Amino acid sequence: MDIGLITHKVDEPELITSPIAREQLLLVVPAHYRQAGYRDLCQLGVIMHPDASHHISTVLRSNYTQFRHLREFPVKGAVNQINLILEPVAAGNGFTVLPESMVKAFHRQQDICILNLTTAIYETIYLAHKRHRPVASRYQFILNALFPNQL
Repeated sequence: MDIGLITHKVDEPELITSPIAREQLLLVVPAHYRQAGYRDLCQLGVIMHPDASHHISTVLRSNYTQFRHLREFPVKGAVNQINLILEPVAAGNGFTVLPESMVKAFHRQQDICILNLTTAIYETIYLAHKRHRPVASRYQFILNALFPNQL
């Protein structure tokens, strides 16, 4: 590994992790659920993805006093391909929580809605590299492309 992007700091003596960006986690519902409350979310159900348990629990815990556990919500689907996660949401089949960049990249913006939350939740993105090997200058292009205004 030359470089890696991770969303949590690791306590590994061989690695150095440095925060390089922060991204807001967004609660995304089908477009016709613009005024959805907690009960609506419970009825709508969740669309799971590899980070869904963590993302959904973190956002709901900070914004809904009623939230106890993700098991309260029926699972309406699961997607593990990053570019397809919002397809079932856009089709009206459930809600999910994703980083802002993923939501903004979705091609059917008219079919989804980002719910307004009282407490914004951010996820820190860390650059990881080996302690005894400096990051090669050739990676600066990649990092600038991924995080243009943050490095």
